Amino acid sequence: MIRIKNTPENAIKYEVENIDIYCGVFCLYKDHEQDIIWIGTDGQGVYMYTRDRFSFRSFTFENLQFSIQKPVRALFLDHKNNLWVGTKDDGILLISDFSVDDNILSKKIDHITTQNTPLTNNSVYAFGGSRRNILWIGGDGPGLNYYSYKEKRIKQVRSDATEQVFYIHDIHEINDSTLWLASVGSGIYKLVITGTDDEPVIKSVKRYTFEKEEMSSNFFFTACQENDSIMWFGNRGYGLRRLNMHDDTFCKIKFPPNNIHTINDILSINKDNKGNIWVGTSFGILKIVSYNPETNEVSYINYNEREGLPNNTIHGILEDNRGHLWISTNDGLIQFDTLNEIFRKYNYQSGLNVFEFSDGAYMKDEKTGTLFFGGINGFVTISPDEYTKKQFVPPIFFTGLKIYEQEQNLNNFIRAGKDKEFLQLRYDQNFFSVSFVAPDYIYGQNSRYFYNLENFSSKWIENGNSNDANFTNISPGKYILHVKCDNSDVVTGIYSLPIIILPPWYMTTWAYLIYTLLFILILFLVIQLVRRRYRRKREMIIDKMKQHQKEEIYESKLRFFTNITHEFSTPLTLIYGPCNRIISYEKSDGFIKKYAGTIMKNTERLYTLIQELIEFRRIETGHKISLIEPLNMNELSNSIADSFSELAESGKIHFQCDIEEDLYWNSDKSCMTKIITNLLSNAFKYTPDEGKVSMHVGKENESLRISVYNTGKGIQEQDIPHIFDRYHVLDHFEKQTQKGFFSRNGLGLAICHSMVKMLDG
Repeated sequence: MIRIKNTPENAIKYEVENIDIYCGVFCLYKDHEQDIIWIGTDGQGVYMYTRDRFSFRSFTFENLQFSIQKPVRALFLDHKNNLWVGTKDDGILLISDFSVDDNILSKKIDHITTQNTPLTNNSVYAFGGSRRNILWIGGDGPGLNYYSYKEKRIKQVRSDATEQVFYIHDIHEINDSTLWLASVGSGIYKLVITGTDDEPVIKSVKRYTFEKEEMSSNFFFTACQENDSIMWFGNRGYGLRRLNMHDDTFCKIKFPPNNIHTINDILSINKDNKGNIWVGTSFGILKIVSYNPETNEVSYINYNEREGLPNNTIHGILEDNRGHLWISTNDGLIQFDTLNEIFRKYNYQSGLNVFEFSDGAYMKDEKTGTLFFGGINGFVTISPDEYTKKQFVPPIFFTGLKIYEQEQNLNNFIRAGKDKEFLQLRYDQNFFSVSFVAPDYIYGQNSRYFYNLENFSSKWIENGNSNDANFTNISPGKYILHVKCDNSDVVTGIYSLPIIILPPWYMTTWAYLIYTLLFILILFLVIQLVRRRYRRKREMIIDKMKQHQKEEIYESKLRFFTNITHEFSTPLTLIYGPCNRIISYEKSDGFIKKYAGTIMKNTERLYTLIQELIEFRRIETGHKISLIEPLNMNELSNSIADSFSELAESGKIHFQCDIEEDLYWNSDKSCMTKIITNLLSNAFKYTPDEGKVSMHVGKENESLRISVYNTGKGIQEQDIPHIFDRYHVLDHFEKQTQKGFFSRNGLGLAICHSMVKMLDG
C-alpha cells in the first residue's frame, strides 16, 4: 500500500509514501468520526492508518542482516546524518545517510564490534559530539574510543594518564580541552584533552568518588549541563550531584523519600527551553522549582502515577519544538503538556513496535526537531507534522455488568422506564461493577474515566484507565451512575445510567404499611395497658383508702363494743345475783320463779356474749398469750362433746363423735377448748330437730384435723367468703338467734379462725 502526498511547493507535485503493509489490500474505508483509514487486507486482518501533529516511526532489528539481540543504550545523529546506535554488548550500528522517511533496509548499515574495529568493549552507552573532527564513544572500557571523520574509522583515545576510565554512560565536552564523564560504579571523571583535532590525547584523568568510594554510591547514569558553570549528575539511589565547574566542587541533593526511596533513582536529566531542570526517576518525573546554593535546599514538583503519569519509571526526557516533554518509560512513550499538566500515552495501541525503552537511549535532532528513543528491540522517531487534528468527542456506552465478579449480560437487567432505561438489581445483588467505554481508536489509551454514584456519594472518583466502576454493599434504593471521560484533548459530556436496587420483602411499601399498622396497634395496646394500670392503681388506692376507713370503723366499733361490754359486766352481775336468790327463795311461787329464771338465763347468755367479744378483742390486739403444753385430745374432745349431749337429746339430734384413741398434741388448752366448743355450738345452732351432727378429731399428714359436720340449710354461697370476715361478723353483731342457751352471734367462727392462725394452723 502507498500514500500519495500532495507537495505543491515542490517541482514534482506529488510524493509517494510507502505504508508498511506488505500484503494484499482488499478495501479502504474513511472513518466519518475520526481521521482514520480502515484497511482490509488479505490474511492479515484490519489495519488502521491515522495521522497526528507528529509522526511515529518504529525501527526494529528483526529484518537486519545482523543479529542484534540486546537493547539500544545510546543514540546520536551526527552532522553527516549518520545515525549511531549503541547497544548493550552487541556493539554499534552505523546507519549512513539516515532519514526518518526512508526504510533503513535501503541504507548502508555497518555493524561495529570489538572484532572488526579497535572498539574496546561491545557495550556502548554514550556518544558525545565534539568541537574536534571526531565523535566521542563511551562504554564499559577500559578507556575511551572515538570516530575519526578524517580516517573514517573507530580508534582508541591515547592516554598519557596513569588512571583508566570505565563504565562511561554520559559524555559532555565543555570546551576544547575538558571532558566530563558519568560512570556507573566509578563516580565522575574529569579529563583534560590535548592533541590535534583529528587525534585527541588524554593528558590527565581526575576521578571524583563519594561516600568513601562505595560502588553503589557512585552509580551515575546521566549528566546535564545547565550553563557554563553548572552541571548536574544523576545517581542511581543517591539523588543528584550539582557541579560548580569553576572550582570543581559538588553539592549533594537528595530528595526526601517519604517512604518512596526510588525517588532518588535518577535515570535522566533534561533542561527545557525555559531553563527548567526536569529529572527522570524511578518514581516519576521531578521539576526543579528552585535551588538555594547557600543552604543546599531544593524545592520541586513530583509527577507520578498518582498525578496521572501512566508509568513511574522514566528512562529519557526530551522537549519537542512545541514545548512539550516526551518521556520514555517501561511501557511506551508519554507526551507531557507541562502548561496544562496533561499526559498522553503512546504504546503498541498507537502503532509503536518498540514500547519498552532503555536508560540513556534518547536524543533530539536540533535541525529537524526529530526525537529519538531507543528500546529493547530497536528505536522510535517522533517527527513534527503540519497536520491539524480533527476535534472528536467520543460518546460513552455502558457495555458490561459483573455481579459478585461473575460476568452477566447487561441487557438482562435493563428495564424500560417512563423516560429512560434503568438497571434493576435485587437487594442480594448489591456487590456489582458496571463497565463502560468511550470508543476512541486513536487516543483511547490516554482515556481517563471519572464516575459518580448519585444518592450514594457526591464525590467524583478518578478511575484512571480502568473502565469499570465497582460498588460493594450498596443499600436498596434509587441511584444514578454518572460517567465522563478525559482523553487528554477533550472531556466528554456526562453519561448517566439510573440504577434501582430493589429492597427485600421486609423493606417494601407494603411491609412498611404493615409495620405502621402494627406500631399503631402496639401503641394503642400500650395506651390501654397504661390506662388499665392507672385504673388499677387508682382502684388500689381507693381500696386502700376504703380498707383504711374500714379498719378505722372496725376499730372504733370494736372499741365501742368492748367498752360497752365492760360497762355491762357489773350490771349483769348485779342482775344475775338477785335472780338467783329469787329462784332459790322457798316462798317464791312458780310464776315468779319462771320469769326470774328467764331473766337469769338471758343474763347468762348476755354475759357469754360479752366474754366472747372480750376474747375476740384480746386476740385481734395480740394480747392473747398461748401456753403450749401436751394435751390428751381424746379426753378433751370427749369432755366437750359430753357437754352437748343434753342439747342433742332435747332436739332429737343424732350426735356422733369419731375421736382417735391415744391422741396427744402440743397446743394451748384454752384455745383448743374454745375452737372445738365454738365449732360444735355453731353446728347445733343451725341443725334442725331430728338432724345430725358429727365430729372427727385425728392426725392427718403430721397435722391435727378437727372436722365438724351438720345437716341443715347450710351456708348460702354468697356468704361463704364472709364466714371468717371479722368486719362482716362485727357488722352483724346485733343479729342474734333465740335458740336455747347456746344460740350464737357469728363471733364464734371468727374467734376460731383467729385462734387457729395464732396456733400456726
